[in-house]
Amino acid sequence: MSIRYSPLRDILSIHDRLNTLFQDNPQEFIGNSGEWQPLVDMFETDNGFVILAEIPGTPEEAIDVQIANGYLTIKGCKPSSLDKNSDKFSRIERNSGRFSRAIAIPQTIDPSAADATLKDGVLKIVLEKNVAAAPHSIKVVKQGD
Repeated sequence: MSIRYSPLRDILSIHDRLNTLFQDNPQEFIGNSGEWQPLVDMFETDNGFVILAEIPGTPEEAIDVQIANGYLTIKGCKPSSLDKNSDKFSRIERNSGRFSRAIAIPQTIDPSAADATLKDGVLKIVLEKNVAAAPHSIKVVKQGD
């Protein structure tokens, strides 16, 4: 009896090993700075772009949003509600502490027209397109000979 080779089986095996590795001590893989990155969605509208970032439990005064050099940067600090010294935890998965996320944005954005709101733990950033930088068509006219 022969066993048929399945590349999918190898990929799933690697996936399981990585999951086990990260579950043992996920804090090792966050990086030297200890910062975490919030999850974001970005989509285009007729007038610009909308970015949604998940940062539940973070007060608005602890959030800094900046636009510079073609990037939108979201920084902040989410306080922890846990007392790690007195409680006995078997699992800690929710992020807390400093976070930072840089997102490349198109050059057609007008930084002065950006708006940010925080509702139900979701930071919504609305970026408007700069009308002057919007592409436009130029009609080609044949000149007389």
